[in-house]
Amino acid sequence: MPGAEESGSAGRRDGIPPRIVPILYFALAHAALLTALAVAALRPGEASGFFYQPRMVALVHLVTLGWITASILGSLYVIGPMALRTPMPAGRADGIVWLLFAIGFSGVASHFWINAYGGVGWAALLALGAVLHVGMRALLGIRSAPVQSAVKLCLALANLNILLAGGFGILLAFDKAHPFLPARELGSVFAHAHLSAIGWVGMMVMGTGLRMLPMILPSAMPKTRRTVAGALVTELGVVGLFVALLFGSPAAGIFALLITAGFGIFLSQVGWMLRNRRPPPAGHPRPDLGVWHAVQALTYLVVSLGLGLILVFSPESELTYRLAPLYGVFGLLGFYGQLVVGVETRILPMFAAYYANRSACQVGPVIKPHQMTSRPLQWVIFLLWTAGIPLLGAGMSLPSASLVRSGASLLLFAALAMTVNSVLILRHAISTSPPSSRRTESVRESAL
Repeated sequence: MPGAEESGSAGRRDGIPPRIVPILYFALAHAALLTALAVAALRPGEASGFFYQPRMVALVHLVTLGWITASILGSLYVIGPMALRTPMPAGRADGIVWLLFAIGFSGVASHFWINAYGGVGWAALLALGAVLHVGMRALLGIRSAPVQSAVKLCLALANLNILLAGGFGILLAFDKAHPFLPARELGSVFAHAHLSAIGWVGMMVMGTGLRMLPMILPSAMPKTRRTVAGALVTELGVVGLFVALLFGSPAAGIFALLITAGFGIFLSQVGWMLRNRRPPPAGHPRPDLGVWHAVQALTYLVVSLGLGLILVFSPESELTYRLAPLYGVFGLLGFYGQLVVGVETRILPMFAAYYANRSACQVGPVIKPHQMTSRPLQWVIFLLWTAGIPLLGAGMSLPSASLVRSGASLLLFAALAMTVNSVLILRHAISTSPPSSRRTESVRESAL
C-alpha cells in the first residue's frame, strides 16, 4: 500500500502526483487489456457472432471497466496535479480503494464469464464505489483550481453519469438473476452501455481533453465557451438517448443527433488547436506518434458517430447486425482506446520525470520525458494498433473467427509492447524520495 507520506504538503505545494497509486491503476489497466486481447486471440469464437452473450459481455467489461476506466482513474492522479492544478495526494485509503476496484472489476468480468449475474451485481458495487471515490476527489479538488469552468462542468457531469450508469448496470445484473424490471432487456443494455461510454468516458475526454490535447499537440489553450455548450448538448443527448433506448422510443434519433452535435463542437475545438500549434519541446522526436494516435482516435470518433446515426435511424436488418459490432470496436478501441494510448505516451514520461529528477536543480542534468521511452517500441505500438483495429472490427462484423484472431493478435502484441514500454518509463518513477520543487518546475517546463 502507498504510504501516508505521499499525502504530505509537498505534493500539494509542488503539484507532484502521488507515486505508487497511479502505477497500480496503470498496471491493472494493462493487465485487463492483455487478458481481453489474449482471450480474443486464442478463443476468437468468444468475440464473434451475436454480441449479447455472457462471455462477449465479459470481454467488453475487461476493456471498458478494466482498461479504459482504470486508465482514467490512474490518469486523474497524474493530470490532476500536473494539468488540472488539483492536488491528489494519496495515502493508505487510496491503496485500499484501488484494491476494491481491482476485486470489483475482475469480479464483474469473471462472473459474466461464468454466467453468474448475482455475482456481477455485488462485484460492480465495489467497482462503482471506487470509481466514485476517485472521481469525487478530483471533482472536489478542482472546484477552486484555476482552470476553465468547462473542465469543471465536464468532470461533474462525468461523475453524475457514472453514478447513474453504474447504478443502473447493477440493477440490470440483479434483474438478470431475479427478474423484477419492466423495461426491455436489450434496450436496457444499450441504454446502460451508451450512458457509460458517452456519459462517463466521453465527458471525461471532453473535460480533460481541453487541458491535455494542448499539451500533447502542443497548441494554444482554446476558449471554453464552446466546450460548455458542447458538454451541455452532449449531456442532454446522452440522458435523452438513455431514456429513449430504455423504452424503445423513436425519439432516440433526435438525441443521437444532439450527441453528434456535442461531439462536433468538441471537434471544432480540436480544429482550433490544430490551427494554433506551438513549438514542441526541444529535442522531441519527430514524428510525434502520440499526436498520430490522437488523430486516429478523432478519425474513429467521426466514423463511430456516422455508424451510430445509421444504426439509430435504420430498421433492424442484416446490415444493422453487421454494423453494430463495427460501431462498438471503432468507438471503444478506435476512439477511446487510441486516446488512452496517445495520452499515456505523453503523461507517463512526464510523471516518471518528476521522480527521476528528484535531486536539487543544480545536481546533474534533467532527464527529459522523451528520453525515457523506446522509440522502436513506439513505432511497433502505432503500426500494430493501426492495423489491428480494422481487422478486429471486420472479423466481428462479418463474423469471421480468423479475422478476429488476426486483429486481436496484432492488438495483443501492441499491448505487450505498450506494457514493456510503460515498464521502461515507470522504472524511473520508483525512487525513495520526492522531487524537489525547483527540479519539478524545470521538468514541467521542458515537458510542456
